[in-house]
Amino acid sequence: MYKKEWQKILENSPESLKYKELLELICEEDVIINYFPFTQLFSIRLSKNSKYPFETEGMPVITEFNHLYSLPLKGRENIKKKNHDNVYVISNSKMEIIGYGDAKTTVEILKSILE
Repeated sequence: MYKKEWQKILENSPESLKYKELLELICEEDVIINYFPFTQLFSIRLSKNSKYPFETEGMPVITEFNHLYSLPLKGRENIKKKNHDNVYVISNSKMEIIGYGDAKTTVEILKSILE
């Protein structure tokens, strides 16, 4: 399990304020913390291993909605939320949106993907 690595992102990442609530919830979910987290281009990515090269094929990518402009995600125009603060988008390794929501919804989506 990689709980310490998740906590390091929570404590040390410059983006941690935007992801604080989500990261706190993730740190309590064994299904998710079984995967190694790393940050890349304003996103949190998951890997099946902890050493480079990371094994990310088929793994979800988490991006805070306000950073979507930096990613070539397919379908971002379909996200219907009036307030995009604290909305997280989950995409796959092919940059296709799987789902989105607040921190609790995002954790539920991640668990359904990873179980």
